[in-house]
Amino acid sequence: FQTDFPEYDRLLAFIPLEKAQSYFGLESQMTGLILNVENPSEVENADLIISESLGMLPYMTITWKERHASLLDWLNVYDIPIKLIMFFITAVGVFNIGASLWMIILEKTREFGILQSMGLTKSQVREIIIKEGTIIGLSGSILGILLSLSVLYLESVYHIIQLPNDIYFMNYLPVKISSVYFFFYPIITFLITIGFSYIPAKHACKITPSEALRYE
Repeated sequence: FQTDFPEYDRLLAFIPLEKAQSYFGLESQMTGLILNVENPSEVENADLIISESLGMLPYMTITWKERHASLLDWLNVYDIPIKLIMFFITAVGVFNIGASLWMIILEKTREFGILQSMGLTKSQVREIIIKEGTIIGLSGSILGILLSLSVLYLESVYHIIQLPNDIYFMNYLPVKISSVYFFFYPIITFLITIGFSYIPAKHACKITPSEALRYE
């Protein structure tokens, strides 16, 4: 068998229980049991129940989380920079959208002035800018979700990204769809984009027809 986990592949072998007892001279005894739980996240509860049932030494229990504590700690630490990266990506995206809206206002100053001279109110100008920011934010969020899902699907099926299993304990990059990354972050980004659109919209409302048409 091969688990792609070097610690197991080097040290473990599966043989019939009777042959193992005969080889080690244990007769009908066993040195340990491996138990599986239906829900791996509830392994602590199972460990507590088993420990209370067995009592004190020489019996002891160890969970998969305790056995691989260093690896799990490393994964938890690694999760922090991932969230920071997501935050900065979101911040950069929001600022880029705000800058794009600002450039649109600067380029369309004359048009805004003409529209106001034709009776367009400041609230309508604000509504135009906010709607444009909403469209950009919504389309960007949807496109990002679809693109990310496509990449994750390709990776989960074809294992495009290969990893050295002697370092990462696996030979390809596993992927998992997280509702936090696929729904929470896009929604937050979308809402921030709408809120950020109020800044250029407020500036657009200050444009007067005389100022916009001054250099015409």
